[in-house]
Amino acid sequence: MTRKRKEGQRYTEHQKLEAATVFLALGSNVQTAGVLKIPLDTFNKWRYSDWFKKLVEDLKAEDNLKLSARLSKLVSKALDVTEDRLDKGNYQYDPKTSELIRVPVSLRDAAKVASDLMERKDIVEDKPLKEQIEKTVDDRLAKLAEEFAKFSKVKPALPDPMVIENAP
Repeated sequence: MTRKRKEGQRYTEHQKLEAATVFLALGSNVQTAGVLKIPLDTFNKWRYSDWFKKLVEDLKAEDNLKLSARLSKLVSKALDVTEDRLDKGNYQYDPKTSELIRVPVSLRDAAKVASDLMERKDIVEDKPLKEQIEKTVDDRLAKLAEEFAKFSKVKPALPDPMVIENAP
């Protein structure tokens, strides 16, 4: 049973926010309008309006911030575990004593961790590779432009023209 709005009755800001949120979750105009019991024509007008697009962008940005915070916590925990294992060793079951003991991390594993972390550190500290490549390409293009400018200013020396006389 769909609720019909009376002519001239407006939707609340909360309903519009809910529409944007549901649309992000479902990705379908028809499904969103159906779930929220909003006429499809009304939702389509909203969907392509500037305020709706801005609202969707804001919701995505908020989700990205939340995700980034969660990922940062996970990375921090993973680094703590890695540091603990490198300092105190891996857990290993000792069948003689029926207990878990700590054994040193293998050189191969330690080297792999060090290599991976150094790669990540370089990525985080340095400019992204794409920016470096663009800068290099821009520099090369600027040098080429200078060289072409030099070539255009230099006039090549032409040999004296040969005169052929006509004999009578």
